[in-house]
Amino acid sequence: MTISATSEAVSSGLPSNDPVAERVPLGDLFRRLPNEARDYALAELAVVRADATRRAISAAWAIGLALVAIALLSGALIAGLVGAILWIGQMLGTGWAILIVVGASLVIAGVAAWLAIGRARQVVTPEPSR
Repeated sequence: MTISATSEAVSSGLPSNDPVAERVPLGDLFRRLPNEARDYALAELAVVRADATRRAISAAWAIGLALVAIALLSGALIAGLVGAILWIGQMLGTGWAILIVVGASLVIAGVAAWLAIGRARQVVTPEPSR
């Protein structure tokens, strides 16, 4: 007695009611199993690769757009500083205006750097055990 199953039943996962359906011996199904498992693994790998590629492209766009935003922000900041120098320069003179704007910019940059260093230390320093 040979144990067999229909290929349609195996491929669909449902029992076949078709009496004419091809009968495949169970041994043949087990012989095909390694190849089908490999094909399944390769298909899954292709899905993972496609997802990783999609994420990499999204990350590249995000980085590119962030760089554009930083460049525009930098330009706006420079224009604002030049405007402040010109505006203050009308009241106090150009030399004093440059000193005031550069000094204020350095103070703001120093405070921002100090806050950034504090945050970075929180990330690097391990939390004490509770």
